[in-house]
Amino acid sequence: MGEAWAVKVRYTRRALRQLADILDYIDARSPQGADNVKRRLHAVINLLSDHPNSGRLTNRNDIRRAVVRPYPYVIFYRPDPTGIVVHGIRHAARRPL
Repeated sequence: MGEAWAVKVRYTRRALRQLADILDYIDARSPQGADNVKRRLHAVINLLSDHPNSGRLTNRNDIRRAVVRPYPYVIFYRPDPTGIVVHGIRHAARRPL
């Protein structure tokens, strides 16, 4: 049988800052809610690392997007030969920059 290869997940500084801001905001209102969102975000990112082309293409330089259901967050990422690079995480109701 073939051996599974681990795919590397990297984050831009901006994505890490956005993730921290999201979790801090939720944690101030509901620590349990922040834990739930964090677990779901990481589950989706792990799924994307296993299936890097599963997100929908955007119109920005091979950037893909994945919705974090049931939560209203969107992960923006780019697959590369060694894994994926998470470029941003934002609330779906926010307008893009």
